[in-house]
This record gives sequence, structure tokens and C-alpha cells, in this order.
Amino acid sequence: MSCSHVGHILTAYVPGMRSFATYELAKSAWIEDPPYRAWQYQNVAGSRCHATNAPRENENARKLCLTALTFLARFTCTDGLAKSFDCGSSVERRHIMSSLHPLEAKSRDIVLGIREAIHATARQHRAALDWSPTTEVLCTRFFSPENLERFILAFWSLWYPNWPVFHKPTFSTTNKPAPLLAAMAVIGAALTSEKSDGDQAMRWADAVHSFVFSNPQLSDEPIATCDGAVHHLQLSARLDAIRAAYAMLLWMTWEGSTAQKNQARRHDFSQVVAAARSVQPYGASYDNLSAYQEAAAEDTAWRAFGFREELLRTIAYVFLLDSAFVIFYNCTPRMLVSELQINLTCPEVCFQAADVSSWSQHMATWARSTIGKFRPSFAGIMKIMMEDDLSQEQQAMTRQMSALNFFVVISALHIFIFHHRHGGTSEMQPLPIMKALSNWRYAWLSRMPVLGIYDIFTTDPQTAWRRIGFMRYVPEYWRLAAIFVFQCTEPARLLAVQKSVGREFNFRLERPRNVDETNMAKLHELIMHFKDISFGADDL
Repeated sequence: MSCSHVGHILTAYVPGMRSFATYELAKSAWIEDPPYRAWQYQNVAGSRCHATNAPRENENARKLCLTALTFLARFTCTDGLAKSFDCGSSVERRHIMSSLHPLEAKSRDIVLGIREAIHATARQHRAALDWSPTTEVLCTRFFSPENLERFILAFWSLWYPNWPVFHKPTFSTTNKPAPLLAAMAVIGAALTSEKSDGDQAMRWADAVHSFVFSNPQLSDEPIATCDGAVHHLQLSARLDAIRAAYAMLLWMTWEGSTAQKNQARRHDFSQVVAAARSVQPYGASYDNLSAYQEAAAEDTAWRAFGFREELLRTIAYVFLLDSAFVIFYNCTPRMLVSELQINLTCPEVCFQAADVSSWSQHMATWARSTIGKFRPSFAGIMKIMMEDDLSQEQQAMTRQMSALNFFVVISALHIFIFHHRHGGTSEMQPLPIMKALSNWRYAWLSRMPVLGIYDIFTTDPQTAWRRIGFMRYVPEYWRLAAIFVFQCTEPARLLAVQKSVGREFNFRLERPRNVDETNMAKLHELIMHFKDISFGADDL
């Protein structure tokens, strides 16, 4: 049998063999001369066979006979597809799966952003970390796609109820900017049950802070007027930058060191306030709810509503953080109550509706309510609260507020109380403030929140993100406001309240608090002294 004949046979019996660059054959039945039992055919179908390399081919044949049975040895002593077949090593599989993960690109963007932030701070001689190959490995590991997914899941389930400023039904993780996802991941890591997650979050917090606050979108510059779609993208980018910075303020204030807490209150928060003011003119209020209900494109209307609600909730929460610094650290407010020219937030079930159909149904109920018809602003509600006699419509509006809206209102009263204690206008005098406290209490005790039957307070894993967060404790903020008012205006009356319950008076009512305190020790002392003392109906 000639070489060309063998090539012909191979071509005939090996379909698709022309696509192979090299084909090795060792089959003695096809070779007439025993010395050449192993032949190497290159491009068999169109090549000529040569027997001039017989010694090398004999060596190859010998090596073939001595081939180690490594694969078969492993195959016959193990179980499982990955271990038995050629599926790649564990490292290779991990790399491939990471590259297929939908958050792979975001993970890479975060690492690159943090690297640049560390380099930038190093140039300013204040970097907490040096970027090195080891640092890059650790950063890549902490912000891996799998960890990002896990931390953001923890964010939704464990933290989101306390800060419901994202329209979760339309939130797309893969489409959100890296600084926002990094900040959300840091908060989520601080809340998981794994201590190592919190420790790593603390390690990377400063770098993420630099990454977030160096974002050029975190600006107070007016957003340029342009095409509607382009304007929306610019406004959305500004909003995401504000929320990313806000998230880092939250972490620094409640998880950070004393230095980080001070930086958050004294420096970074002012930047967030300025940026929040820049977005307020761009639709942080509802002109008419019927415009959403009657829109031809319901899905577009639903998304537009969600974005509008995100805007006003973000501004409201910036104000809430300002009031928190006032209450707990006795800081000077950065914002005025009169700035809150934004509508009250919608019922939670409207914001949480998973689809257009359920959203439309709940919107109709909200629109028919008194508070839905009038859509008051927070500044407007504060004026109503300070009035002596409320009309039936005004009473209905205050009673129909959600827990979040009640929380914003009592926080605004704390701002008024601070200004009263340090000198203020007529509306910040004791009488209007005490009237507002009385009206707030009446509204809370007789409240009938719109769609309140849908409010969730349990922590079921499937619905944890829907529950009402810490604003459920808003009555305690009312009590603290009442104590502050009596402490600075009617100490004798406050003393009488204490004596009526047999409490020995040993607390210094006039003990001053420093402005911008570094801890909450004095406030805690005050709270512990009055925590069991309630005020009767005649005390306000």
C-alpha cells in the first residue's frame, strides 16, 4: 500500500480531516513495512509522505508506548465531572465563571476606580493604602462579582428599609455606576453575619470614600438644559453620585473611627447638601397624579414616577441626616425647613409596586385620598402643624401621612427647637413649636395612613426589603422633642412632671451641650433620665 493510497483512505474514512493541521497515525494494518509502524501525516489529504525521518519517528513511537496514564489514573479513582474530565483547574474555573458573571465589568470598574483614587491621594501625601500587586489582589477579591452580589443583597434586605430612596423594581445593578455599587457594597458588608466582611469593609472604606467623593458628578453646578433624554441621564448621574456619597456618610458616621465620624459631619456632609440642592429644581414634586394615571405609555409613566420619587426621597433623607446631626451631636443645621419645597413621599406600597398593574391600582387609591389630592409639601405641612385650629382637610392630610412623613415632620421640629435654643425667628418660639408637637401627637394617635394596610414590619427573607425601617420608632423622637422644649422653656414644669412619678430630681436641666459634640454621651444621659417618664395630655 502506497503512502498516497493511505492518505486517500484517511480522507475517505475520516470526515472533516482536512480541517486538521496535523494527524498522527499508528496502525500497523495500514503499513506494509513493519519498521514504519508509526507515521506522522501532516495535511494528509494533500501531502506527500517521506520516510527520511525514520529514526525520529521511531523515537516518537517509543514515547507513545511509554505515555504516562495520568489522566486514566485520575479518571479511575475519583468521582465528579470536574475531577474526572478535562474541565479546567479550580483556579481556571473560578476565572471563567467570574468573567461570565453579570457584575464582572462592575467589579473591574470598582477596582480600577479605587486604584486611581489611591494613586490620587498618594500624590497628596495622605493615602491610607499603597497600591501594590498584593493590594490589587485583595481589592479584586473583596469586590469580586460574587462578593458584590452578596453584599448588595445584604444591602437590600438589611439596610434598604432604613433608607428607601431607590426604586427597587426598576433598579438595574449592571447599569449603575461603580462608585454607587462600591458604597452599597461597603454598607452591605458591614451588615452580613460574617465578621470578616465588616473588617474588610473597614479596610477599604477610606479608598471607597476617595473614589466616591472624587466623582465629578458629585457637584452643585446647575445641570445644563438640553434634550430630554440627555437631561435625564445627567440628572440620574447626579442623583446616583449623591446617593453614593450619602451611603459613605452613613458608614462613616455609624461604623467609622472618631476621625471618620468628624470628617463626615464637619466636611463631607456640606458637599452632599450642596449637590442635593442642585437637583431639587428638577421635578422633586408632583404636579398632578392624574398625569401618571392617564399616560398612554403606562410603563414609561411608572418609571418616570419611580425616578421622581427617588429624587424627592433623596432630598428628604439629606434633610433627615442633617436633623440627625442636630439631634445627636448638637450640630448647627445646614438646611432650613423652608427649603423642603418637595411633596410628601408616596405610600410605600406605591413605591414598591413590582409591576405597572399593581402600581396603577395603588396610585388610584392614593389619588382619591385627601393627601393625594392636595399633595402638600413638607414646608406646607410644617405651617399647618403650627396652626391653632386645623380644618377638616388639614386634619385629614396630617392623619394620612406615612411613618416616613411623620418622621420628616418631627425632624423638622427638632431643627426649630435647635434654632429656638440658640435664638431664632417668631416661628421658632415656644408657643408655635409646642402647638406643632400637640398637633403631631394628635395626628399620630388618630392616624389613618393611605394604603397603610400594606405596610410590612416582619423580616421574612423574601419581603425583608419591603418592611418599614427605624422610622417606626418616630414616637420616641416626639418625646425627645418635648423634653428639649420643656428643658429650655419650662424647667419648673418639667420638674413637676418628674415629681409626679416619684422620680428624685438629680438631673441638671440646664446642663449645656457643646455645639458639634464628638459623641452622644450627654444626650444618652438625658435620655436615660427621662426614658420612663411620659407626658400626659395636659402637658402640651
